[in-house]
Amino acid sequence: MRQATGPALCGRTRYPTLDADVDTVDFSGFLVFTRADADHAVVAKFCEALVAARERTGWQGGPTLPLEDMVTDTIDAPIPIPFHPAAEATWRRHGLL
Repeated sequence: MRQATGPALCGRTRYPTLDADVDTVDFSGFLVFTRADADHAVVAKFCEALVAARERTGWQGGPTLPLEDMVTDTIDAPIPIPFHPAAEATWRRHGLL
């Protein structure tokens, strides 16, 4: 598995409404992180929204977002952790996994 993450900072200089700087994760590719106990319906709706908007979502590697590449651990979108169960189910339902 490739290393896809690194430390980053969401700073108040860029986001002045923050109460303080926030240590966070910077990542290569497309991966969206969530808690394992996140509500399944919310995760599924988020994934469905990506599917619905894929033809209108720009991407640096081409004219539109290639979800089929973004969910299968490609060089442009490494996947260093398992999918949330609801995300995996959504990708499978749409034939992306």
